[in-house]
Amino acid sequence: MVTAVVVALVAGIALGALLVWFSSRAAARVPEATIGRRLPAVAPGLRAGSVITSENTVVDEVTLAEMTRLLTEGKRLEATRLLHVRTGLTLLAAKSQVAEWETVLGVERATERAHAALRPLDHPEVSDAIAEQVRELLGRGKTFKAMKLLRSRTTMRLTTAAHYIDTVRRHAM
Repeated sequence: MVTAVVVALVAGIALGALLVWFSSRAAARVPEATIGRRLPAVAPGLRAGSVITSENTVVDEVTLAEMTRLLTEGKRLEATRLLHVRTGLTLLAAKSQVAEWETVLGVERATERAHAALRPLDHPEVSDAIAEQVRELLGRGKTFKAMKLLRSRTTMRLTTAAHYIDTVRRHAM
């Protein structure tokens, strides 16, 4: 009976040591791209910096500057790839980080700019007085009141009024 207890104890310790060894090997591995191959380095030789992502991965200042440049040029895919290669984040996590930084930077996508250009600021039912009141309310941060004003003084549907307010905001910037 004593030997069975000792054998079980030794087996448990060996199994625990094996689990610790496997987990340390898994943590040391660099993640690969989801398609099963490594992407080549986009900007090799970047030095480590002090900015940390939400997954506690170090992102250096040079990488952030390069990502900012790529995002302002509309090259979101290249910025995602750069972040993925430099930090070892998964492509999905890198894409979400780039999207967050893109909103922080205030960079508009080309499609959003094209849609904004297609929506006319002039609407047949909106007089100059109503347009001025809407701009004044939006300037004070009263979006709901501006929407209510448009809906009460015109026959605009909710989506049309929302698009109109969005267009007024874009032209005000």
